[in-house]
Amino acid sequence: MGELIKIKNSSYERYEELLLRRDDIVKEGYQLEIEYSRVFGELIIAVF
Repeated sequence: MGELIKIKNSSYERYEELLLRRDDIVKEGYQLEIEYSRVFGELIIAVF
């Protein structure tokens, strides 16, 4: 009764992996948005 039973939950590992990938993609998206604004910002302002 005192034994601890450990169950490997592969679904949780997959969930954790997907959360980390999502975080990386969100960071990359912010970096790309900043780069886009830097490159095209003046042209967009000039058009309007």
